[in-house]
Amino acid sequence: MANHDYNIANATAPQVRADINNALLAIVSTNSGSSQPSTMFANQLWYDTTNNQLKMRNEANNAWIILFESDQTNNRVNLITDDIQAATTGGTDVKNSSGTTILSLTVPTQTTAETGTQETQVMTPLRTKQSIEANAVTTVSAGTGISVASSGNTRTVSTNLTSGNGISVSGATVSLKNSFMANTSSALSSGNTTSFTNSTGYPVIISGRTTSTGGGTFTLALSGGSGTIDMRDGDGGTYDVFSTIVPNGATLSGNNFTYLAVQIRPG
Repeated sequence: MANHDYNIANATAPQVRADINNALLAIVSTNSGSSQPSTMFANQLWYDTTNNQLKMRNEANNAWIILFESDQTNNRVNLITDDIQAATTGGTDVKNSSGTTILSLTVPTQTTAETGTQETQVMTPLRTKQSIEANAVTTVSAGTGISVASSGNTRTVSTNLTSGNGISVSGATVSLKNSFMANTSSALSSGNTTSFTNSTGYPVIISGRTTSTGGGTFTLALSGGSGTIDMRDGDGGTYDVFSTIVPNGATLSGNNFTYLAVQIRPG
């Protein structure tokens, strides 16, 4: 590490030789040192060992230009600059260690930006705007119970919900009323049978018991399948009770039973 004023002064032969060797040492070490050379020249190189930066003196010889910063730990170079200029009109590419381009410092065409077929090129604000405009949702259509209001570029989507039987609507809140089940005798039915088919148009809660102490299981048949209801108490000398929900159109069957059915009818 050495600096030199690059002025070989008149002296004895050994002194001149030593001065020349010092100048050569400064050259081969790129004038390296923790502080700038005492004598500076335009376009002179200096390796700043304090910051691990290679610098070049500017043409006016009044400031240093940082060429790059060396990473002495990982043996690589870090670029420090405000501008990167491509050598050709093809642009500048950033590649990985295998030579594959991972970033191309070129702007895609409008068509490429809109179709999204490039993975490495840089999107400018203009190309981003064009891509969004080309691919954004441009039409909002109202569906059932929905309304769409337009004002310039703004679309306001609202629900057009109305209260139904047993349902209350307040703003964006849909609630079940406390009277969501109809309190009416017409929702009741009872009887004695071996098969109950729900044809009321509503789901039905049905409960009852067998009419003989023999008891038994019940079958609930729905569209596409059936299941067994077994609520026997294990005592052959008592009636067996049951309770279940029978969907509209389904059938509950078994040994003769007495029942009470209540329709789940909206109020």
